[in-house]
Amino acid sequence: MRIRTSENIHQFQTQLFQRLGAYSLQGLLMNDKHEFTAAVEAVEYEAGDEKGKLPFREPEIYARYILAREAGIPLFILCYMDSVYKILSVREENGRVKLRMAHQFSEKEFIQWWGELKQTIQTKQLNNGGEPRIGETIIDSVLRKYGYEWGGNIDGFVLTEDRNHIEYVIDNISVSQPNLADEPSHYFHSPNPKHGPRYEGWYAAVKLAAQLQVPHLLFTIDKKEQMLEHIGLTVIERLTPDGIFFAGGVTPDHNILCGLENIVQNVQQKARFAVPPVLQEKDA
Repeated sequence: MRIRTSENIHQFQTQLFQRLGAYSLQGLLMNDKHEFTAAVEAVEYEAGDEKGKLPFREPEIYARYILAREAGIPLFILCYMDSVYKILSVREENGRVKLRMAHQFSEKEFIQWWGELKQTIQTKQLNNGGEPRIGETIIDSVLRKYGYEWGGNIDGFVLTEDRNHIEYVIDNISVSQPNLADEPSHYFHSPNPKHGPRYEGWYAAVKLAAQLQVPHLLFTIDKKEQMLEHIGLTVIERLTPDGIFFAGGVTPDHNILCGLENIVQNVQQKARFAVPPVLQEKDA
C-alpha cells in the first residue's frame, strides 16, 4: 500500500507536526480561473494488501474534510487497485467522517473524471526535489500519459481547538545550509534560481490562507540534520508576482528557534497574533 506523496520523510518535521497537531493535504486542485475545485488524496494497493483498508486514521481524514469544507470543495480519496480506480467521497455525520464509494472507473473513465474535476490541464512538473518521489507512482504515470499533472499540495494546516475550523496554514521548506537561509529568497530574487517554486508554486497555499482569512506561517527546517530541533520561523505577509514578503521584513534565517517545546510555543504565539496574507494576482 502506497500513499501518493511528493514529500520527504523528515524526522524532526514529523515530530513537530505531531506536537502542533498539524496535518497535510497532498492534492489541492484549481481550475484555470484559480478557483479551488477539489481536495484529493491517493492510495495505490499492491498484491496482498487488505483492499478495504485505508492508511489514514480517522482524525487525519476528518481534518482534511474540514479543510475541504472550509474551502468550499469536496474531498475525495482515490484508490487504485487491480487496474480499477475507486473514488471515495468523504462527508461528515455527527462529528465523524463517512466514506462512500462514489465511482469505480477504468483508466479512460478516470482521466475523463479527473479532467472534469480539475477543469484545466496542468503540464508543469515539480521543480523542488519532489519529482523523484512521484515518478514511479501509477497515478502520476497515467496522468502524464494523458497530458496532465497532479497539481499542488498543502504542506501543513492546524485545526482550531474545537476542530471545526482552520487555525493556520504552514509552508515547510527543507534547506541545506546550517543557517537555514539558502531558501526561499532565491525563488524570486536570484537571476537563476536553483530549484523550487516561484510565484505559481506559492500561489495555492497563500490563496487558501487568504480565502480562509487565517495566518500563513513558513518553517525552514534542516535538510541534512534531521534530528536537530531547530527551524527558521516567519509569517507570510503577501505574495506578489515580484516576490514573497514576510511580516516585519523578518526572513526565516533571522528568527531561528531551537528546542521542540520552545518552537511549539513560538509557533502558537505567532499564529495567535498574525494576520492573513495578502495575495496579489498577476493581472491585478
